[in-house]
Amino acid sequence: MLQAVLFDWGNTLVRPRWDDELVLAGQRAALGREDPEFTGRWRTLMLGDGHRHRPYAELLAELGIEDPAGFIESSIEIGGSPMRYLPSRLR
Repeated sequence: MLQAVLFDWGNTLVRPRWDDELVLAGQRAALGREDPEFTGRWRTLMLGDGHRHRPYAELLAELGIEDPAGFIESSIEIGGSPMRYLPSRLR
């Protein structure tokens, strides 16, 4: 039975931290190789305004990934999320 729910409005309890190494590890796993050209296009799309809050699978298809679901599964299994959360006390 659920006894409590913790909601962190505005990242007051944890703060996100981007990790480039996790991005690269996930892409290597999903693509089966390092691909600096793909990484550059991915970075431009994901970190710029081009994503416009569209589904990630749609963005991957736009980048030429034939099996977005497989890419996502492979990259998460190895790399996990590129966002790590640190307790606020470590800020």
